[in-house]
Amino acid sequence: MLFTQISAKEKKIWYSLDEIVITKAQELAAILGSLNGDFANIVAYPPANDGGIFSIQLRDHPEIIPCF
Repeated sequence: MLFTQISAKEKKIWYSLDEIVITKAQELAAILGSLNGDFANIVAYPPANDGGIFSIQLRDHPEIIPCF
């Protein structure tokens, strides 16, 4: 299976409200990757409502972010 990476910056939703970001991910049927805990709450963002969310905490290793 092949995946395409699309950034929030590319879609012009960088620094947008969480609701805008999750709505765009749902429109694109995308798996949302987050570098903070904003989307980790499964009550606020139930897994059945989207293509998937993963959240990675990289506080002590910012050099890894370009690899993500």
